[in-house]
Amino acid sequence: MSQINNIIHKLNSDYETSKEELKNELVNKKTELKNSFDQKLLKQKNVLEEKYEKQLDLEKKRIFTEEFIKFSKTIEAKKQEVLQNIFSKATQKIFDISKSEYKNFIKNLIIKNLFLGQKNEILFDETNKLSDKEKQELIEETISQIKDLKKNTEITISKNKNEKISFGIIIFSNKQSKDLSLESILSMFRTELEIEAAKILFG
Repeated sequence: MSQINNIIHKLNSDYETSKEELKNELVNKKTELKNSFDQKLLKQKNVLEEKYEKQLDLEKKRIFTEEFIKFSKTIEAKKQEVLQNIFSKATQKIFDISKSEYKNFIKNLIIKNLFLGQKNEILFDETNKLSDKEKQELIEETISQIKDLKKNTEITISKNKNEKISFGIIIFSNKQSKDLSLESILSMFRTELEIEAAKILFG
């Protein structure tokens, strides 16, 4: 009888030990699973946050680019409007100068830009401020002023009908030419002003 009791006691003891071991194992497993789950969850969270940050950054760049393009177009349009207004007023003032002012202006252009020692043909503009006779007189006056500057310098009026300019002159000499028309001069100044305006507006 005592032997049976011993066996039963031993079974109870083994059962309690096994039960405790199983309990500990389950607790450990639960903790392990929870840690694994937390790690995976954190990893997924980091991945999602990284994707979100990248997407957010891309969206910010897209919006900024679109707004910058709109801003640039608005500024460019305003710049062109201002420049057009400036050059329109300047052009009108130039066209409104008196005949004597025009004559002196053209004469100075010719003297300062002649191809010395060569034959020069002067193409006049279509303002009709000077008659053909007055143009010829202007040429003769110019010749008398530069005759001591360089010999063999000839000046004649161009008969070229293909070139037409609104104001100013073009000087031809062989295959060379100097475009001193209002269009050319204003185009040069406009380009320079646009560059300066761009530097001011966009740094």
